[in-house]
Amino acid sequence: MNNLLVCCLAIILTGCTSTKDVSNSSLFESDIGIKHLVKNAFICSVDNNAMFAKGLPVNELYENHGFKSCPRGTDVASLLKGAEIQVSEASYRSHFGIVSYTDHWYFVGSADTSGKTVSFYYYLGLTTDGKPPVNYKDNLLWH
Repeated sequence: MNNLLVCCLAIILTGCTSTKDVSNSSLFESDIGIKHLVKNAFICSVDNNAMFAKGLPVNELYENHGFKSCPRGTDVASLLKGAEIQVSEASYRSHFGIVSYTDHWYFVGSADTSGKTVSFYYYLGLTTDGKPPVNYKDNLLWH
């Protein structure tokens, strides 16, 4: 009985996360498919053990603000403005905790670099109302 109580308490205190693929939503249909970068970018290998990042690729797409290497993690690839990428998924991870409820929104895609395909995720932002960030299109690195 004590073990069951400890397990229940651990789940309540740490929370749980569920993933919802919204790629087929009319809201995201123009964001999925072959796209071209409108800004220089990095693909960086990041160590992200957060519960809401489970199931995402290990690489994150970041805007390059004029630096020579990734702002976080290890350099995987540098992509120039105009580079082609494939955006294949829009999703969010709902995280329920004892004192919070948040949705973390992502796009998942890939790019061909140096003869190999590299998968990545792009973080759109955090909301608490079940809807994507209002201005997420303003922050996209592609069109």
